[in-house]
Amino acid sequence: MAATIEEEVQRAAIAVIQPTTDPATRRHASKFLEEFTRKTESLDVYVQWLTSFRQQEQSILSGATVNIHEYRIPMQMLCLTMLQSKLRQVLLQRSDGHTANPNLRGIAAIRTELWEYLRQQPSLDRTLVGPCCICNAIVIVRSEGALAEFIANASQNLLGLPQETVLRIMSCLPAEMEARQDLTASQVREGLQIHIEAALDMIRKSLITNENRPSVVMAAYQALQIWIEISHASLTQINTPTYGGPHAILPAVIQLLSSSSNSGNDEYNELTLQSAARALMAAIMVVSDSGTTTRQSAAAQIWQAIPQGFIVQPLQIATMNEWHDATHALSSLLSTFVVEHIDDIVKNPAGMGLQVLLEIQLHPSTSVALIPLECWLTIQEIPTGERHEHWKQPLYKNLVEILLRRLAYPPQFTSWENESEIVEQSDFLEFRRMATDVLVSCYFLLRYEMVQILTQHVRAATDWRASEAALFVLAQISKDVCARCRSHAADGTLIARDRHATQQELLQLLEQLITVDSCVTNAQHKYLLGSVLGFCGNYSPAWTVCPPQAILQLLVYLQSAFGKMPVESGKATRAIYVSCLAKNMPNLEDDYSSRREGENSVLPMILKSVRTSMEAVLLTSDEEAMTTVAEGATRVVTKLVNPEVARQAMTTDLIQPVLNHIYAVLKALPESNNAAEWMSPTVQSAIESLSRLLSVIRIISRFCDAPHIPAMGEWLLHQIDPCLQLVQQRTASTLAQSFILPKWISIHQQILRSTLPQQGTMITIFTNTIPLIVQALEQTNDPCTLKYISTAVETFGGQTMEMDNSFTDLLAHVTVEVTSKGDLSEAMEFLQAYFECLQRYILYCPRALCCNPQLLSSILKIAVESISVIEAKESTRAALIFLSQLLGWKSLRLSPQSSQILAEAWNSSILKEMIMMYGPTITQSCITGLTGGPQMLMAAYSDTLFSLCQSIAMNEKEELGTPANPANNISSQLNENLIRNWLFSSMVNTNVTNNIDTDISNQIIVILLALARDDFRSRPKAKSKMLLADYAKIKSGEITSLISYQLP
Repeated sequence: MAATIEEEVQRAAIAVIQPTTDPATRRHASKFLEEFTRKTESLDVYVQWLTSFRQQEQSILSGATVNIHEYRIPMQMLCLTMLQSKLRQVLLQRSDGHTANPNLRGIAAIRTELWEYLRQQPSLDRTLVGPCCICNAIVIVRSEGALAEFIANASQNLLGLPQETVLRIMSCLPAEMEARQDLTASQVREGLQIHIEAALDMIRKSLITNENRPSVVMAAYQALQIWIEISHASLTQINTPTYGGPHAILPAVIQLLSSSSNSGNDEYNELTLQSAARALMAAIMVVSDSGTTTRQSAAAQIWQAIPQGFIVQPLQIATMNEWHDATHALSSLLSTFVVEHIDDIVKNPAGMGLQVLLEIQLHPSTSVALIPLECWLTIQEIPTGERHEHWKQPLYKNLVEILLRRLAYPPQFTSWENESEIVEQSDFLEFRRMATDVLVSCYFLLRYEMVQILTQHVRAATDWRASEAALFVLAQISKDVCARCRSHAADGTLIARDRHATQQELLQLLEQLITVDSCVTNAQHKYLLGSVLGFCGNYSPAWTVCPPQAILQLLVYLQSAFGKMPVESGKATRAIYVSCLAKNMPNLEDDYSSRREGENSVLPMILKSVRTSMEAVLLTSDEEAMTTVAEGATRVVTKLVNPEVARQAMTTDLIQPVLNHIYAVLKALPESNNAAEWMSPTVQSAIESLSRLLSVIRIISRFCDAPHIPAMGEWLLHQIDPCLQLVQQRTASTLAQSFILPKWISIHQQILRSTLPQQGTMITIFTNTIPLIVQALEQTNDPCTLKYISTAVETFGGQTMEMDNSFTDLLAHVTVEVTSKGDLSEAMEFLQAYFECLQRYILYCPRALCCNPQLLSSILKIAVESISVIEAKESTRAALIFLSQLLGWKSLRLSPQSSQILAEAWNSSILKEMIMMYGPTITQSCITGLTGGPQMLMAAYSDTLFSLCQSIAMNEKEELGTPANPANNISSQLNENLIRNWLFSSMVNTNVTNNIDTDISNQIIVILLALARDDFRSRPKAKSKMLLADYAKIKSGEITSLISYQLP
């Protein structure tokens, strides 16, 4: 006999809930139940299902044990959960009128059965009450007049349900109203506001009944929270007596949140406090009654209740019991109240409320301590003249002291790797990050007083944690403090006095810090030494008033710390070089020149210090520290006015220490190409060291540019070229090449950028270098080789016909190397660098690109193949940009020479032939990419397609000149009919899945070509991007028609 639908549903439900069901069967059963629920007849089955459950529960009460299913509770839970979806579906359809013959009988039956199901309490399992309340709420909010009827009956206790259950249904009603898809957010609020007075009255009555169980009180506050949050009930509304009576609900909330009782179930206490606090906070955040006397009256009740224990008592209980959510809710309540009523609060004495805020600020929980930070910033937005004295400097002095304690590392802290640490590193660092704005705000109010507080904390601290915290705060405000130190205010003014006092305070602290050996400071904790080094560097603008000897003493201290904290020492050293020495070097040089022989001068001591710092940092293995110090030292040396002195210093004090280390490392490399020798730990360490040293050379070459010293880059390359040649010889065709080659090339590339192309030495060295680059390209296919060629093209391109011819040969060789790869998708980074190099050819050396049509055709073939590989995003984008620039060269900002060369290539039909040859494929690839490619390539596809259309449209208008050979008919073939056919064919190509009809395709083509004919003053390219973006959206189904486009 065939199974009935009820039996099939029951079997499927059992399969879903049984723990022994295999995954495939469970998925099949779940899918069956979902499909069944969408059917019209499922409502009748749910009625039968609920009835059978209720009858089963009654049998259990009467003592029956036969036919009791072991999964009866999970079965009922599953039934009620699926029923929620069914009710939302059916009742939404009824309210929208989408169903012609709704099952009114089934809906009425399910409403009755749901109500009877709830009335089984107290025998009904508590886990089933919540899902059943949701089902009833779904029916109530989607049935006309049912919401008002329910609240009225609930207020008079006529529902026949336990009070806790009634309140739980009340909690579900606003959420279900919000879930109605036929209502807007404002309609939901308006619908709930109609019933807000009745709802508040009903909830208030539940709260004031003395015999109510804790669970009832908790349910009442949960209902209050959700009603206020979704209906946007204001502070005025919850402080207004309901139905003309003498009582409002706000006093009841204040009373609960002032209670010191800690009796009852812990879970009840936490959840109740949490709900009550969030309910009141939600009302405070509603601003519809702002400025009214009724709101001010309610706010006064709240603020004046704090001395009587409001928030204070429950916050102590929550903290003691580690109720984190309740603590967070209570703290947020007070903070939100202060922020929303700040204008009125700060006009009066602070009282207990401020004290509680400061205690919250010191709370050990990071999430709680973060809450009051907004309050301090908000207070600072109020002019001090409008604040009571309690809310001015005294408050922020106290706040600085509290934040210092809160920002300190935990007691007995050793390291974050220590699992016994009670504070999470992420929490600690987050608080430090979030507190920065408040610290800066404190400084703007306190100025010198804050600096004095912090320096005294450092001096008086007996624990490294306290010193480190004060130094951390000094670091956060250093930018603004240094701005004050750089102030040019006239002596005798308030600002000048503050500036002088601040500088003296900082200098005294600096002197105290650097007199302590860095080893001693590091022994206390490395974080303390890091903060000391940070202080030395962050406040370097304040040390400009120090004599050079004091700066040298400070540099000696930093040099002693390189071995312990190289990065921090390096950053501080660089800062002092840039802020204190670089600006004074010309003066020191003058002083050195004017002294008679035998007299002491500071300049040699400074240059010696530079060399000492370089030698100290080169002994570390930290590349960041090495390059940082090298940058600062280069900036100092290049400020020397005398070219000879500058070059001598650059050689002796800066370059030579690095070269000495490079030569020493090269001696450690094997003489043979034996792989085993190159893989030894010693050699690998030497290779890594060589790589770091080359990075230092690159930084020096980057910052060695000095306008007053001619040919500085050329001179530098002359100094380092022998060493670089040796490096290349020792590492070529070895396992070290892949590590060293990019650094070696980047040095040459950097020097090319900083030199003039006419400098003879540079041309000679470039001529000697380029064969090595080509050899490396052939051996490694490293993208850095092509980046060097790009820089060379940018530097020397277009200088002479001979140079351009050499770049043509070079490009041909590179192109052969690219095409020899076969599968281009395996070398995407190399391909990306290739197309970026071609972009430089268009801009700086177009003759090398266009003088050989066969080479240009090979290049375009590679580009066309690449733009169809949409997975390789970066290389595809580079190819598209190249094509866009080549096709749309008329819109580029080119030199007159480059423009003339490209115009000649166009007029001689070289570029036109390329368009005729590759135009259809480019069009198809762009259309395909627009409709199915990644979002990051959309702009590039649009630009390329528009450039193609524009070049053809301009040709027809004879914008680009007449062909040199009148017999050539390519110009006449390049017309709008041609590009129109290419576009239409690509859009309707069967390989491109699309739902766009012919009319829309034609409409897009017409607008696109109209934009292509437009001049460059009306931004046609930007408009074409929007048009093609709409095309892609129509293709994807996001929109169904074009927006209005105004044709040019």
